[in-house]
Amino acid sequence: MRQPAREDALDPSTSADSRAARCLRILRIAAFAAVLPAASPAQDRDAQAAPEAAQATAHEEAPADARQYPALNEIVVSDERGVPLAYPGGRDQVDEETLETYVDGTAGTLLRRLPGVYVLPENGNDARIHVGLRGNDPRRSALTALLVDGIPVAEAPYGNTDVDGLPIALERIWKVDVIRGGASVRYGPNAAGGVVNFITEPIPDDTLVRFGTRFGSNDDGAVWTTAGGTWDRLGVLATGVYKQGDGFRDRSDYEIADGSVKFAYALSERETLSGSVSRFDEPKSHQAGGLTQAAYDKDPWQSLRFDNYFTLETDRYVVQYENRIDPVTDFQLLSWFQQGSRVLADVRPVVAPFTEHRVQNSGFSSAALEARYAWETEAAGATHHFYHSARYLMETNDVLYVRSPLPSGPITTPHELDADFKGHAFSVFNEKA
Repeated sequence: MRQPAREDALDPSTSADSRAARCLRILRIAAFAAVLPAASPAQDRDAQAAPEAAQATAHEEAPADARQYPALNEIVVSDERGVPLAYPGGRDQVDEETLETYVDGTAGTLLRRLPGVYVLPENGNDARIHVGLRGNDPRRSALTALLVDGIPVAEAPYGNTDVDGLPIALERIWKVDVIRGGASVRYGPNAAGGVVNFITEPIPDDTLVRFGTRFGSNDDGAVWTTAGGTWDRLGVLATGVYKQGDGFRDRSDYEIADGSVKFAYALSERETLSGSVSRFDEPKSHQAGGLTQAAYDKDPWQSLRFDNYFTLETDRYVVQYENRIDPVTDFQLLSWFQQGSRVLADVRPVVAPFTEHRVQNSGFSSAALEARYAWETEAAGATHHFYHSARYLMETNDVLYVRSPLPSGPITTPHELDADFKGHAFSVFNEKA
């Protein structure tokens, strides 16, 4: 026996079944209108009027919250956010709204959700992140260009492309742009597998003051604040992040402090002078290391590595001049400098008993001057976006290995590197839309 209709049948909070039934009625009306025969002008007029009447009826019958959805004759293929469909290769973009849903505050968790991206974690935070795209080896992100606002984060972008540390906290990231596939022509070295560009928040037009915090298990937590705005021709944005945690295993605690100040000054309606200063400091993050099956079965939370740790500090300075010549032509002159140090300590071999304690010390710096020119043209029925760039770069990378036998013995320095590199590069890149 049919149950009597409920009074809340048209209420937006009703069950999914009732909403599905209403959608089915709408689809039946539209389908019936679409197949009406066109045997006469009167029938043509009726056939044209039927979908309009069906849509009007559907709009009247649909609940208020359902009227925001597309009409039946619309096909939505993409939001203005998300995947840029005009790009000729595989590409994904993650916006600020999506970033806020990753409450653990790690870039590794975010990147794992993207297609074609493989992340190999080395500890419980982003201190030593390894990223591979489309099946490429993720170790040290050697085949993936990791960028912050388009600038490489590698210690020596040309001489030592391995990325041993990611010098930015997720809380300071506003957007992530991931390009899968070879992009070395446009983005420089170690982009054979693709590019991951971490984009920081732009300077707001209005005055902004924001504070955020996050706390979780194992004393994991973070606090961050952002303040800035634009006044007449000058815009400023300052951001600071502090995060720490004990980790879910023994000897996996970490601490990170990250901050930046950005500015932009409008020289004219078309010309802008901008820049940023940032510092990332990870004083000492312990690394729990792996376990044998027997050790895991005994205690999966333990760590057998008594003195494995990682430290990283990086200072970055950027100055940029931009001239928007016309709506499709842009010129940029960019100068950047970064310097820092890194220490990695671990015990060897990988499985106990350990016979050696190794410390790898690295000091690095790099500076570049780069000119970029972008323009568009129409040819062969398509729009072509051309990008030209020229870069001159100087970098240094000093590495010293120190090894100490366990439990005691003479200290040795089996490897020492003092590298200086100077290079220049030029590229022409075309994207067809």
